[in-house]
Order: sequence, then C-alpha cells, then structure tokens
Amino acid sequence: MKNHKLIKEIVGLSFLAALMIVLQLTASYLPKLPGNLSLNLTLVPLVIGSILYGYKGGTFLGIVNATVILLDSATSIYFAASFFGTILVVMLKSIAAGIITSFVFRLIYKKSFTLAVILASIVCPLINTSIFVIGSSIFFKSVFQGGMIVILTAVYLNFFVELAIDIILSSTILFVIKIGKDQFKIGE
Repeated sequence: MKNHKLIKEIVGLSFLAALMIVLQLTASYLPKLPGNLSLNLTLVPLVIGSILYGYKGGTFLGIVNATVILLDSATSIYFAASFFGTILVVMLKSIAAGIITSFVFRLIYKKSFTLAVILASIVCPLINTSIFVIGSSIFFKSVFQGGMIVILTAVYLNFFVELAIDIILSSTILFVIKIGKDQFKIGE
C-alpha cells in the first residue's frame, strides 16, 4: 500500500512538473515587461502540488520551477548582472514559495478548507515576488537602469497579474484539490 501511495505522488508531481514546463515555455512567448520580466504561469501547479503533496512536493516543484526559469532565455540578462545572484534568487524564491504555500494551507485547512486554498493561492505569488524584489535590490541594479520606480512598477504589475491569475483560478485549484483528496486519496 505504501508503494501505491508513493507511485501516486511520483505520477502527480511528474504531471505538475511537466505542466510547469509547458506553462513556462508558453509564458516565454508573451510580451516582456521592463527588465525582461515575464509572467510566471507556473505558480498554479506549484500551489496545487504544495497543497496536495505538502512541503516536500512544494520543494520539488519549486526546484523544477526555478530550473525552468533559469533555463529561460529571458533570464540571461540577470546572469549577466550576477551569475551567483541569479541562481540564488531564483532558487530561493521558487522553493520558498512552494514550502510556505504548503505551510499556510496546512495551518488553516482544518478551520476552512476553501479559505486555506485561497490564502495559499495568494501567498505563493506574494512570496515569489517579495523575494525577487529583495534579490533585485541586491544583485540586479544594473538590469533596471531606469531606477527603482521602473523595477517596482514592472515587478508589481507582474505580481498583480500573477495574483489575479491565481485568484481567478483558485476555484479551479479548489476543485482539482478536492478531486485529488476525495477520489484519489492524495495528500493524506
């Protein structure tokens, strides 16, 4: 029975990881914001995986998310500014978003499952963007030559679009999680 559960987790996480790759490739063809910023469409699978598979699933999907972002050609401008800083910021923001999303859900879900899913969907882009802003102010000043107004405008515009996507899709996320928990006994 334990192997059956492990196989379900591997299959589920693999599916979400593949979905992240497809979504990030799709986002790479969308118009860029100042500072070569692009939408991170991979946060929805990160939220789902963090909720269904806990902090370990969130960590794994955070690593996948970071790897896909680091391999995206749009990231080259950040590598030019700081190779180490780029790897550190991208890995930290993605992994932290997965772990903290899982903990927020676990903290609240016994009181209100729906509220837990919605708050987890909000926390994910908030953590992702906050760590990026802090990392940008340390490592990527040269990328944002127009000053902090340009960086903050672009980053927060990006944040609000990502947040809107997560909030709009939170009902879908809720539906997927309920199916995963009820019918497939995932996340128990």
